[in-house]
Amino acid sequence: MNHQEWVLAHVIRLPQGEAPEGIRQQWIGSALSGRLVGTFIATGLLTDIKMPPRETFLVPWGIAIQTLEKNGHTEAALYFIDLMRKRGRDALEDNLCFEADEVEIISRNKEE
Repeated sequence: MNHQEWVLAHVIRLPQGEAPEGIRQQWIGSALSGRLVGTFIATGLLTDIKMPPRETFLVPWGIAIQTLEKNGHTEAALYFIDLMRKRGRDALEDNLCFEADEVEIISRNKEE
């Protein structure tokens, strides 16, 4: 059986990535529900360049956008919505990636 570990986590430091720093800063302090997936190779949102393998926390796009909006970070939410539209990406299938050390786990819940 393949177990995915779903967790609730706070973003505690500036996430790496291709989005402008001011947009990435708006994640700090957010509580996000996502999956710890171990070592993962992500691709850049803007360039599709493969990133080095890293311990990863994946957050479904819908959860990520709702969290930004709920926290009053409309600029960042609109940035990511616009990016998804321009890139033709599927918000129901895609995830945002955070490095495991960019988040602090609040609670855990294992699911199959």
